[in-house]
Amino acid sequence: WQSVSLGETPENTDSLILEFKDTTGVWSRVYKVNGNTALVDSFYFVGICVKDSIYFGKHFQFRFRNYGRLSGRFDVWNVDHIY
Repeated sequence: WQSVSLGETPENTDSLILEFKDTTGVWSRVYKVNGNTALVDSFYFVGICVKDSIYFGKHFQFRFRNYGRLSGRFDVWNVDHIY
């Protein structure tokens, strides 16, 4: 992830969240990062292993959510190379 691009850097109250949907249909937060990171122009690598069997269903899903200002080019997050 990267916390800035062609917009404003996210503040401490902004965040990027990764959630997994389990076999019962419940979304669970597995990763969260807040804004105001030290190296705003760098990409950070995060590796998350799916080990809990509650996620091993044929309808497994994941989603990224971000919290920040909704208007304009503010609180920009970039996510790349998802495998």
